[in-house]
Amino acid sequence: MIRLNFVILLAWLSIASAAWAGDSSERRIIGFSPDGKWFAFEQFGVEDGSGFPYHDVFVIDIVNDKWARGTPVRVRIERETATQRQVRN
Repeated sequence: MIRLNFVILLAWLSIASAAWAGDSSERRIIGFSPDGKWFAFEQFGVEDGSGFPYHDVFVIDIVNDKWARGTPVRVRIERETATQRQVRN
């Protein structure tokens, strides 16, 4: 039940933060690790104003309630002609 509440809260925060953001992010849940200790999701889109595509991956250590070491991973290509596929790869 705690895990479900956490996921619902996370989804709500993602939606709420999009209302304040100047870009239109798309978010996708990657899911839980087989042992249930990690949860991952991604967001990607094009920044409003600059037009640069970006892709962010978030991994949460459920047991310790913190980001996994080395995350979030954020990639942005500072070229308006770059595509979502390029930045996600």
